[in-house]
Amino acid sequence: MIIKNFPTGRNSVSSAVNYLLSEKNWKGNDRDSKPVVLKGDPELTKQIGKDLCDRFSSKYLSGVISLAQGEKLTDQQKQELISSFEKNFMPNMEGRFNALYVAHGNNEIHYIVNKVDLESGKAFNPMPPGHEKMKDLFQRTENFKYGFEQVVRNPELGATKYSHEEQKAIIRNQPFGNLSSKQELDSQLKSMVGNGLINSREELISTLKENGFRLSRIGKDYISIQTEGRNIRLKGGIYEQGNQQSYKETVRERAKSSDREREYSKEHYKRDREELAKYSEKRASYNDKTYQRRTEGKSIEPDSNIGFRNDRNFSRRLNDASLSEKPNSQDQNRHFERNSISSNHEGPTNKLTSESRQKSLLHTNTGELNDRARNQLTETLGKSESINAEINQRSSDISKSSSELGEKSNQFEQLAGRLSETLEETMIDSRLHDLSSLSIKKKLGELGMKSQDPTLSKAQSIALDYQIAQMSGQLALAEARDKAQSQRSRSFDFDR
Repeated sequence: MIIKNFPTGRNSVSSAVNYLLSEKNWKGNDRDSKPVVLKGDPELTKQIGKDLCDRFSSKYLSGVISLAQGEKLTDQQKQELISSFEKNFMPNMEGRFNALYVAHGNNEIHYIVNKVDLESGKAFNPMPPGHEKMKDLFQRTENFKYGFEQVVRNPELGATKYSHEEQKAIIRNQPFGNLSSKQELDSQLKSMVGNGLINSREELISTLKENGFRLSRIGKDYISIQTEGRNIRLKGGIYEQGNQQSYKETVRERAKSSDREREYSKEHYKRDREELAKYSEKRASYNDKTYQRRTEGKSIEPDSNIGFRNDRNFSRRLNDASLSEKPNSQDQNRHFERNSISSNHEGPTNKLTSESRQKSLLHTNTGELNDRARNQLTETLGKSESINAEINQRSSDISKSSSELGEKSNQFEQLAGRLSETLEETMIDSRLHDLSSLSIKKKLGELGMKSQDPTLSKAQSIALDYQIAQMSGQLALAEARDKAQSQRSRSFDFDR
């Protein structure tokens, strides 16, 4: 049993889920058996990906737990394996993550994990950079637990690693960036390693530098070559570090390591279980600190239906309030007292008439104030709507102009990219041929010096003469390619 993560997660979660549940494989052929959901909800996984993960650059983790031929698990054992998988890689996150597990036949359990903490909304990565050691420990202990064979590394140097996008382009035979130049350079260097022209990673780096290649970065398992456009990264295989030893020594050491890995005992299992537990505890502690639970409490959600223009009863309530806002008794008494001084000479009838007139006047003034307030409010609302309409129109014009500018910018970038790729491929082709010619000449010189050794036997001399003749033929072929390439470079038309 082995666990392998796929270099995906930046595209739609829905597409990944649909692929897992499809009865067709990536080649478009029918699967041997229909996919079976072991745990999780496909629709919920899609919805969480759409609602919570779209803002992340890496939206989900996908991979497969793959069993070797002859290895089988019962339905109960599959559930136990999934539980152990979650317990170790997602400790202390019960109820805070979402995962989907789908079986393809009896030998593959595919998984998709939404990379989000459901409670806080923060990004969550079950297998962050540096998880490989923990994954190896989990594989070994689970293999021992179910009686499966241990995973043994291939002692050979291995193949060059390509990105997921490059792999798709290779499968579909489609152009992609500087992929063709990368493949040609990789092929040339592997050929030189196979012919004994390059014997170690150190010699490989020196050879590249001697032939005019600029190395932008040298990592533990890759070498990045600077170009006019996008850099070329050669990763894995002959480009891994290997402790500065020769490629042959690396192969011998890996073979010894593979033999040790096959000899896995109960003591090894106990030691690995303890080390795996330490990794899980560290991960659990990190999760506790990073994804703290929010304090419980109620939040008041704004109601979009509340507002002056959306409230149908607003006008009626305003009128009711206005009619109820009559002068209070104290104000009325003071007003009447001031007017009673000038009306003391009037009789009772005149006094009652005066009071009625005053009350009528007060009600009239109050009504005018209410009408004026309503008119001002209506006018303000009308101006606000007009301003909003103008803002929306201007925003639409700006958006339209931005879209047109973006389209023209994309067209320009595509044109510049095609021109840069063409120039880059031409320059790399020239360097490749120079690299091949110089290396062959160097080897010919070494062979020529050996042939002058008087201590050589007749058989050794014949073998050297044969190698010199063979290398001379390769040199003639390389020089012919150089000449053809030079003519093609001189005839290159930049207006193409």
